[in-house]
Amino acid sequence: MFRTLRGPGVVLLVGAAAGAVLGAARTREAALHLLAKNRALLDAGVPALPGPGHLGTLGSWAPAGAGAVFFGLSLGLGGAALLALLAAALGLAPGRAGRLLPWATALVPLGLGFWGRDWGLAAAAEPAALAAAAWAAGRAGRGVPALRLACAGLAMVGLLPWARAPEGPFTRFRDRVLLARQTGPALALDTFYYRWTLYPAEALKPLAARSQPTVWADPAAGDRAALCGAAARVGLWCVDDPSGADVRIEPGPRLVHGPAEAPWAGPPQARRRAWNDLSARADRARPLRRVTAVSLFYGCPLVLAGLLSGLAVWLGAWMPHPGHRKAAALVCAGFLGGLVAAVAMQPPWLVRVRRDLADSPTPEAGRVEAALRARRPVERFYGARAAGRLGEGWEPALEAALADPVINVRYAAAQALGRVASPRAREVLRAVLEGPADWYVKERAWAGLRRSGWRPGR
Repeated sequence: MFRTLRGPGVVLLVGAAAGAVLGAARTREAALHLLAKNRALLDAGVPALPGPGHLGTLGSWAPAGAGAVFFGLSLGLGGAALLALLAAALGLAPGRAGRLLPWATALVPLGLGFWGRDWGLAAAAEPAALAAAAWAAGRAGRGVPALRLACAGLAMVGLLPWARAPEGPFTRFRDRVLLARQTGPALALDTFYYRWTLYPAEALKPLAARSQPTVWADPAAGDRAALCGAAARVGLWCVDDPSGADVRIEPGPRLVHGPAEAPWAGPPQARRRAWNDLSARADRARPLRRVTAVSLFYGCPLVLAGLLSGLAVWLGAWMPHPGHRKAAALVCAGFLGGLVAAVAMQPPWLVRVRRDLADSPTPEAGRVEAALRARRPVERFYGARAAGRLGEGWEPALEAALADPVINVRYAAAQALGRVASPRAREVLRAVLEGPADWYVKERAWAGLRRSGWRPGR
């Protein structure tokens, strides 16, 4: 198996390593800026995200490690798989062209650099492009074995239920795999995802989507109180420390990120539109975000299909008679694809949970109570969401759910309390913001408080 995969395997390893280095650097930069922003917000009397309990983490190398894992697996593996596929397709040309054309793959990162003006991304993609070109040029003219294509096709058939899930592939994967049991490696993966991926995600966001976007107004730029008031009306928080600001209003015709007058004047709709336009113009993360999304949603399934097909060919090679090996490999591929498809299907108990708790606008109180005490995390998760739709009176149950060992249940409880929006619910959510809760939970608490009309100082 390893011998048959050693060519593309090297390409994937090179891509993963380059993606990890880029991800660590970008996430480290975003985390340090977020640390300065947190301190500036706390000095201004605004609860910060992730805030207390996380400032030491923001200043450490832990977010960079999370970024290395996230970008190495998504951008690195997925992007390298797509580059290898392109190089292999170019290598199918006959004769000398089949040995030369794969090297055109090395131009793809240069195109990314010129298109997005992100030369760090281009430099990270270049090693995988060169490795893919060298691999494809070395095997020019050989084509792709029909057995390998057939096995990969069967593996992709197994992945179809995930892609075609009406509730979304990620939701089905979360409900069916990550939250199906109280313990195990799947739940550990879920905890890692929700606890750490917000750090690399901050490096991918435009200004308007960042966690608590902030603004600093230079006193020389005009009436600071008026500028801060106008900025607050489009969702920006005014801070006194320019190092913790996402946007700086300075004297002269331009901001650091655009024209000074753009988001601060005119009626509310015009201000919001101007702020979104400003965010789009200053979106330096757009190339990285788009390339990461394409790599994750197209390249990573390709990697999985390739691994399953390689495993099937390897298992088929154990047959003693050469004539039977192809048939055995196809049987193994069909079995593996069927296994993936079976895991993707929703069992009857999960269908009932979604019907009773997720799809019903007015779930039964008894069913919600039972779900909040259930053994499976996915039932407690949907039970907390359903309790929020039932309104006041469910605050004690949701407050207890904030102490659940599974992070999904905790953030669903915070989200539900924001939907209840009673005085008791707001009090509980304010305590969440001031404590050491996970960032994901605090983010839901902050959104719920803002939606209920709460403002810092009230």
